[in-house]
Amino acid sequence: MIRRFAVLLLVPLLSSCAMFRNLFEPTPTLIGCAFSGVSEVAKLNRYPADGRTAKVLVDLLDQAYLSNWVRLEASAEVSNAVSLITPSGERVIVYRPDFLDREVPEAFVALVIAHELGHHIEGDTAGLAVTQARPPKEAELRADAFAAKMLKVRGYREEQIVEALDLLVGKLPASTPTPEERRRLILKNYKRTRDLQTELGDSRAAYALLETKNSALATTKAEVEAELKKKSDDLDDHTSWAERAGKKDKKKTVLESVVMSVRLNDGDITDFTQPGKYTADVEITYHVLALEDTVEGDLEEVFHVSPESSTTVSWVPSTEKYSLHHKDPVRVAAFFRFSLKARERRTIQTSARYEYTLPLSPSRKTHGVEPSQADDAFFYINQYDYINELVLVIRSSKPLREPMKGDALLEREVDNFKIGSTPLLQSESGYSVATFRWRNLEPRQIAGLLIRR
Repeated sequence: MIRRFAVLLLVPLLSSCAMFRNLFEPTPTLIGCAFSGVSEVAKLNRYPADGRTAKVLVDLLDQAYLSNWVRLEASAEVSNAVSLITPSGERVIVYRPDFLDREVPEAFVALVIAHELGHHIEGDTAGLAVTQARPPKEAELRADAFAAKMLKVRGYREEQIVEALDLLVGKLPASTPTPEERRRLILKNYKRTRDLQTELGDSRAAYALLETKNSALATTKAEVEAELKKKSDDLDDHTSWAERAGKKDKKKTVLESVVMSVRLNDGDITDFTQPGKYTADVEITYHVLALEDTVEGDLEEVFHVSPESSTTVSWVPSTEKYSLHHKDPVRVAAFFRFSLKARERRTIQTSARYEYTLPLSPSRKTHGVEPSQADDAFFYINQYDYINELVLVIRSSKPLREPMKGDALLEREVDNFKIGSTPLLQSESGYSVATFRWRNLEPRQIAGLLIRR
């Protein structure tokens, strides 16, 4: 039986072109590298990480047997990277997109992310009181030592580490410890690292202990012991929601996360009611976990558009070998030509390009969304998969209007039950960016995002 990746439906739609003038006022920058307790988090506007950087963190967490322990996000309001705990207790690493852009080598990205992960492992994010009690130099060197060990275990070569360190010196401001101190410590720890068990010990026990130490509720010895027992019991089955649900439903694969990123190339359009053309580039990053062995053809992806939308779609080659088995102007479908072993993880990136022919129809309705003529709506139609986390990101060259409740939509296909939410809107490098995140998606659920121009 074919296990199909979620189907993507793109519906181009119309709007008024009014600017929400006060939306993009600048906010103060949080200086990094830093680590913070909950009081710092509310100051940051955050959005999902790009695919390459997210994969680096997933690989590091998998190596330490801590899958899904820390979330990675981006923000233009940090100077490089920071480690945070949210008010709800979630662990987060936030990085500045132009600090870890695609021009830097992967080893540089891994060094920065592993360093921030080190702050979480070492307990630096336990809260402001703990942060202030440990001298910054000591904390930085501890995180550097952890990063060096992780990169050695992950298989990065010494020359890659040296190149990353050379680049890091040029990107960081003057700090304590000095660049030379950090270089010596990182290379020393890199060279003497043998294996993960020797260097880190029992990561599962460390995870339980850290989470207990950082719990605001664990204030007495009895509470600490109770919290530690609870965490240890939870770790006996250290599996995600999607993995548990997928096993119960006898799925071959589940999706640990999906990030769908859309860039609208609409900067030259001045009037969406007049004849014209523009394109949208869609990139989807899947983090796949195989629950059973798979064979070629078990995994399929489909991109399509509503036939009445005056839009065409074309497949862009992905990171994997594939076989297109359906191709016409409104629908493309492909089987992936690879197999997975049970428990194997794989990150896949796929892409498609949509071409709009204006003007679009003024009377369109899809999944309860009734856009005006200049709006756009994008849907991720999940027919078969259990998904831990789905993130939709839409970037437009045009200023976007303030989102409304219901612009982020989750619909259950079996009974048309809908949950409407308000997406996050912010600015980044000349783009207006709308984002929303859904957790624990089941098969036959549809997630969508409407943007208003």
